[in-house]
This record gives sequence, C-alpha cells and structure tokens, in this order.
Amino acid sequence: MIIGIGCDLCEIPRIEKIYQKHGQQFLQKLFNEDELNLIIENSQIIITSLAARFAAKEAFYKALPPELQNQFFWKDISILKDTRGKPYIIVQPPKDMIIRKNNWNLYLSLTHEKKYAQAFVVIESFFS
Repeated sequence: MIIGIGCDLCEIPRIEKIYQKHGQQFLQKLFNEDELNLIIENSQIIITSLAARFAAKEAFYKALPPELQNQFFWKDISILKDTRGKPYIIVQPPKDMIIRKNNWNLYLSLTHEKKYAQAFVVIESFFS
C-alpha cells in the first residue's frame, strides 16, 4: 500500500548561490558525513549532487504522512548511492525506528538536467 508520494524540483543555480554564500555552514546544516563524503568523492559535480540531495530530502518530507513531517530534520535523512550508482534513502537512528515500526519501504529516483534537479520519493507499506 502506498503511504505517500513526494516530488521536488530544485533549481541548481539557487543551490550554487547558497553554497557560494554560506559554504561549510550550509553543508553542515543539511547534509551528514556520509553524504558529504560521496559528494566530495566527485567534486566535479558537487553543486548538482547537492541540489539533487536537497530535492530528495524535500520529496521525502512531502511523502511522509502529515503527522510525522515535523519529526524529521535534514540530517536524519541520508541520500546515498549503491555500487551501481542507484540512489537510496537511509533514515538515521533513532528516527529509523519510525520507518521500521511502520514496515515501510522507501523508493527514490533522482534526475538532473541543465538548471534543475528533481527527486521523486514513494513510501510503501509492507502490508496492505
């Protein structure tokens, strides 16, 4: 059963301006260490990666049931990738208990083109 669907579109130049203005302060507020290590690994696409991850976190919040949205913060959610480059969401402890208690699967799709990065998140329950 689908619990929620979230979609977010992020303007890459907007993220670039914020990053140029606030630098490390911006990064440390929104992203955790695992995410930053992935981004730094491929510094040629740092702004695009930041924008895509920002959109993914926004899409995740939108997919959550309204009563749970205020329980998650930026760093509670990690947007990582597997060995093939497929993005996925990890909810950090102790907030991961909410996901496990509700028996949810999280699905993530990211895309970017020229000026925009977009994320699409689906939260599905194991049980119907």
